[in-house]
Amino acid sequence: MLLKTHFGIHTFGMGYPIDVLVLDKKNNVAAMKKNVKPNRIFLWNPKFQTVIELPAGTIKKTKTQLQDKLSF
Repeated sequence: MLLKTHFGIHTFGMGYPIDVLVLDKKNNVAAMKKNVKPNRIFLWNPKFQTVIELPAGTIKKTKTQLQDKLSF
């Protein structure tokens, strides 16, 4: 899921963990969090606003790293 937000995300009410990527304006990975469990909060620098929520394990499976450029 692709989201636009400045402050963070929460997983309240979710029944499963997710991976989260935060992108800069050029779609480079600026922050990431693996396996965000239900009922948690993930915050980042508010200058970044593009967020991708992925199934848990996707970051590890794809070997995504900080500063990787994403195209979609």
